[in-house]
Amino acid sequence: MSPVLGNGFNLPFAQRLEINSAVRWSKQTGDAATFVNQQGATVSPTYDGDWSKIWSLAATFQPIRDITFRGNVTRSIRQPDGVELFLGGQASFTSMSDPCAVGNINSGLNPATRKANCIAAVRAAGYASTNAEAETFLSTFSPGTPSVLGARFGNDELKPERGESWTAGVVLEPRYVPNLRMSFDYIDIQLKDQLTRVSAEQLLTYCYDSASYPDNSGQFGLNTCGSVPRYTSGTEPNPSRAFSVNDGWQSTYLNLAQTNLRAANIVVVYRKKLAELFGSSSDWGSVSVNSNLYRVYESSFSPTGLAGDTEQYLGSIGTPKWQSNTTIGYTRKRISTSLNFYTQSDTIRFNGSVPATIEQNAYLDRKGYAIYNLYVGYQLNDEVDVRFNVNNLSNKRWEEEAVGAIYSTVGRTFQFSINGRF
Repeated sequence: MSPVLGNGFNLPFAQRLEINSAVRWSKQTGDAATFVNQQGATVSPTYDGDWSKIWSLAATFQPIRDITFRGNVTRSIRQPDGVELFLGGQASFTSMSDPCAVGNINSGLNPATRKANCIAAVRAAGYASTNAEAETFLSTFSPGTPSVLGARFGNDELKPERGESWTAGVVLEPRYVPNLRMSFDYIDIQLKDQLTRVSAEQLLTYCYDSASYPDNSGQFGLNTCGSVPRYTSGTEPNPSRAFSVNDGWQSTYLNLAQTNLRAANIVVVYRKKLAELFGSSSDWGSVSVNSNLYRVYESSFSPTGLAGDTEQYLGSIGTPKWQSNTTIGYTRKRISTSLNFYTQSDTIRFNGSVPATIEQNAYLDRKGYAIYNLYVGYQLNDEVDVRFNVNNLSNKRWEEEAVGAIYSTVGRTFQFSINGRF
């Protein structure tokens, strides 16, 4: 931290100004043991990554003693690990849903593109000579989800994940309310080029949903269409396997996904001796309040990093718009107690990245709720104290308790402990 103003050197409306900056460069290299791949070729994996710059800039400005502004901008990375780079071919059976199947061909982010690519693939595989014949073939194409053999590999062409974030906030400590501190911060985080272990089904989907079929290497860094082979006319073991996915798929790790988070956080902290409130010299103990309110404005994920593939999760179970956590405490001499309560807003159940339907789950929403926890402690002497907790004080259970999904597997719980120091 580099103070520009402060420590006795300040101005009438600039009590303190501090700037903190940092920068470093990172480069990753490495290699793995030589091996012979499935095609009989000898491979000596090596990785020589590019130089990456990591930096941050933070500033704190206090115009008067009651108010402080703060902000931070950060650029960070995560380097690929040894498995992501050098996994040498881990054999695996997998089942996959075929995007060209009759139940899927009109789905996806761009159904027209998927259908056109599937028609082209049927012709290329020799099962039709015209688009009309290919469309007729696909109208009854239902391969199910057969288990096929393939292998998972590392990718020595990976680059680091990139994190871009910034925060801006204000802290209020009014002099006319001693021991009160309030802060507000806005947070914006973007994770780009996230390292993703891509499944064989994802590779197949990316192929037929791509505008650059049959070679989408410019979009994904490799041609996903060549990573999942199909039977061609005359090569299938029986007619029922016509155009089906064949053994030999090769999945890997790719720099694909992007995650966005935008949120605001408010914190209020207050402590006060009760005697001061009533002008007494007696020790009546002290009270404290520590409260945190968290509001999410965006929680989104794009599996391919493309804006058109962005999936919104705000308001789903696990990602509520509002959350709060407050603890009210009291202490006097040897006794201490507190009541903590956590609240969150209404949420709905998602199936993947879209709201679920009644056919998928009987409980589609969860109303906002509050959970209370009570703590009481007493110090017997300088070496021993006892503690008593009641968790989930109101015995909160979800609507789904009929199928066993409840906040706590046993509802309200009690805990008593003795702690000794020797």
